Amino acid sequence: MRFTRPVQPYKLVSNEELGSWRDYGRFFSFIFMIALLANLLPVAYGHPLIVSDNLTQNNPLRYLVAQSYLHGHLPSWNPFSWTGTPLAAGFNSGAFYPLIFLYLIFPPDIALGVFQAILEAVFALGMYQLFRNLGFERRPSRIIAAISPFVGYYAAQSVHLDMVGGLAMLPYLTLALIKGLRATSVAVSARYGLLFGIAYALVVLGGAPEAMIYEAIFMAVFGILELVYLRPKAKLISVFFGVGAIAALLLPEVQILPGLLFINASQRGALPFDYATAGPFYPTSFLSLVTPFLFGGPGGFTEPNYFGPYGFEEVTIYIGIVPLILAMTTLAGLFGANKSLVRATDLPHRRTIIHLVIAGVASTILALGSFTPFEQLMLYVPIYNKQRLPSRNIFGFDFVALILAVPALGSLLRYSHRDKFAWRSAWITFSAVVIATLALLVFNGNLVRILDGLASDYKNPTEIAISSLVQMTLVVSVLLVIWYRPRITISSTQIALTLILVIDVISFNFQAYYASAPTTSVTEAKTSQALALKDVMKNNGGRFGIFDPDLFYYGELLLVGTPNLNLFNEISSIGGYSSLSLGNYNAATKSHIQASDRPSLLYSPLGKQLELTTILTGPVYFGTRTPLGDTATAIQPPISMSTNGTSKTVAHVGDFTGSPITASSIVLSFYSPHAATKTFRSDPNLGIASIKELSVVPINSDHRVRATLQGPVKTQVPNVLAYKFSLPRAITFGQILATQVMPAGIKDPTYAIAAGITIPQQNYNISLDGTLSNYLTPMLYHITTKIGTLTVYTKNEISSEIKALAAQTPSPPIVRGATPIDITGAKLTLDGMISYRVSSVRATTLTVSETYTSGWRATITNASGISHSASVRACGIFVCFDIPSGSSQITLNYVTLRERDGAILSLVGLLFVATILIRTRKTRRLPRQ
Repeated sequence: MRFTRPVQPYKLVSNEELGSWRDYGRFFSFIFMIALLANLLPVAYGHPLIVSDNLTQNNPLRYLVAQSYLHGHLPSWNPFSWTGTPLAAGFNSGAFYPLIFLYLIFPPDIALGVFQAILEAVFALGMYQLFRNLGFERRPSRIIAAISPFVGYYAAQSVHLDMVGGLAMLPYLTLALIKGLRATSVAVSARYGLLFGIAYALVVLGGAPEAMIYEAIFMAVFGILELVYLRPKAKLISVFFGVGAIAALLLPEVQILPGLLFINASQRGALPFDYATAGPFYPTSFLSLVTPFLFGGPGGFTEPNYFGPYGFEEVTIYIGIVPLILAMTTLAGLFGANKSLVRATDLPHRRTIIHLVIAGVASTILALGSFTPFEQLMLYVPIYNKQRLPSRNIFGFDFVALILAVPALGSLLRYSHRDKFAWRSAWITFSAVVIATLALLVFNGNLVRILDGLASDYKNPTEIAISSLVQMTLVVSVLLVIWYRPRITISSTQIALTLILVIDVISFNFQAYYASAPTTSVTEAKTSQALALKDVMKNNGGRFGIFDPDLFYYGELLLVGTPNLNLFNEISSIGGYSSLSLGNYNAATKSHIQASDRPSLLYSPLGKQLELTTILTGPVYFGTRTPLGDTATAIQPPISMSTNGTSKTVAHVGDFTGSPITASSIVLSFYSPHAATKTFRSDPNLGIASIKELSVVPINSDHRVRATLQGPVKTQVPNVLAYKFSLPRAITFGQILATQVMPAGIKDPTYAIAAGITIPQQNYNISLDGTLSNYLTPMLYHITTKIGTLTVYTKNEISSEIKALAAQTPSPPIVRGATPIDITGAKLTLDGMISYRVSSVRATTLTVSETYTSGWRATITNASGISHSASVRACGIFVCFDIPSGSSQITLNYVTLRERDGAILSLVGLLFVATILIRTRKTRRLPRQ
């Protein structure tokens, strides 16, 4: 296609026009330096702003991608998370995002800081350009654009690097649509179509599916309204959307083609609708507009840990007190309020702003998810119904609110009278802060339950009230500025409002992020806790799992390194978190949605195949508090070691309550299904007669203190028999040792101490009947060491295959043969390449404990140096293939499917972009005179 250049007469260009790009350049540089300082200064002091998903997946995955590039390979496979998962095909790895080069030249914590700073400056620049093209004045546009990356939903989502990569393109998409639909020539339409396509391609390469889908919906609503209003020529529309669509589709194909194949093979390929409804924006969360920490926050500074609905970063829409008041004022003038501060002359594109407001309302309705009837319709929309977190649609609300803030600020700086709508907006905001805070105090932390039906057990809202006082002070400051506006100069008004904005932004960000950031060593998994775990793994090889059924309940787990961080220490894991996991693995482990493996894996054939040599977990999953006098009621597999007809004491050692226990007695409980015989499973030998010894180990002592049986105690629980053991004195202990002798012929561990162990305290009991007490038993594991409040369990029997790999760093996946094999060498590299030297007396099938999916390739080289490819297939969820007898060198690698096809299409897209730029270049302007 050949484009005709627009005919433009030569004319003198004003200095103001010539200086516009310089103005944008100076603005970008200013914001970038501020953002760089804000992100890297904490790094210098050992507290980088790496929290939430950036800590557990986004930053580590980008580091791993960079390691692949540095080894001269395209990123393909992540061997450290789950039992391996595709790397480049996983959208959230950002493998082809342009800023990934930062991880090639900087350490991960610095790379993330620079990454964030660039995105924040790019977003601010886009907002500034959008404001100016909407006809807003330069001064208010600069002020609101400068704070836009540091408030609202953009700032809240900064913990998701893939999401902000998409949000940073939002103003450019909007600007391209506004300018492109108003173009008067084919060339101009093509240029803005190209801008739209490139911006959306960057959204896709950013890696957040929610950004791709939800921003497309926002743009579709806004674009349709603009088209209906403007009715541009069909030719110009065709060029704009044609160029935009081609660029948007071709440029990110290197990510799209492999990514779509991965999605089809992932757990999201067949998830039910209830997954798509997970994470709506709760109506209660609109209160975060006036007081963002009403339900707590990340736990830094004064606010407590967040206790409201869903997650803090998903429901925070605080754009600041001043922008909120200004947006409300503009909204009044936009829809024709008399005597409003915002006049018609301040809104040269009033109809376009109304269209943006409508698009923002549509996004807000979608964000509310199941709280509106529209959710039922969206569940039948392809692709949309495969994503959770409809709450992320709320970006449209904040985006439009910031746009609305600019005209009112401009009017406030231009006109000297006291505006009643600005005054009323400030008072409404002040009243909302006061009412919300009083409601929290009156209802004693149950405000969430009252408004949304969710339980909240937060009982001390004093810190919340202190945080709300900050918001009240800011509102009062705005009220004073509005009241005294007729008496003070424009310069003084601007200084006062800017100062309030700066204080507000700093206060919000400090409470939300700075005070809760971990140390630098955490992000690189080099803490003493992480090194202690690495030392344990050196001794036994294999994989380790972090078991946390409550989704990383312990902050201490971050000190050790959540699973994706294990790549820093080069330790393989079966746990982890990424946006996608392979469907066959998820079906077997039920792990992805909870971000933790189901505990039953520990006592299953699959658990053995996974080679879970080491388990890291916390004490909260062993003990629960029960009312005084009650005993544990659930049937529990062994708390103690069960032996088959022999007396052998094996300790189940651990601090099961999270802190040392002081007690003078212990109660053992047994379940009796037959009340008449008072027996357990119809066998009296399985009751108290099977217990040969019960002891405790005092803190800081290696000597155990034996407990004495006193006799049965009454219990109100049907079919539960309880027996009390007394200690010679009140002892502070953290370990319990028991010997239970099982009758001959009974090997099932579920026949051991059945209803648990109860430790009477002064006002309550501690019952050892938690989630993991069923599975982490001395029959299978022993306690190796303590790491803070966490405990490391190691498998009692470690296979010879693991022992052969124990000295390897990083530890390769376990390999087994259908007949015995010897492993004489193994290697796993950060780029996902796995190699073994094995010897087998006969031909056999080799199984590698790495998750199977299409794309695995195996090469076998015999002792003579002759190589051939092996046909890789699935054995259960693992990779397997046949090897010959004798010695062999095996190389196993994963090839990202359709990556080459995607790369070719992306290259075509780049050529298309270059062609359009050349054919539509602007006519050179005359030099300034």
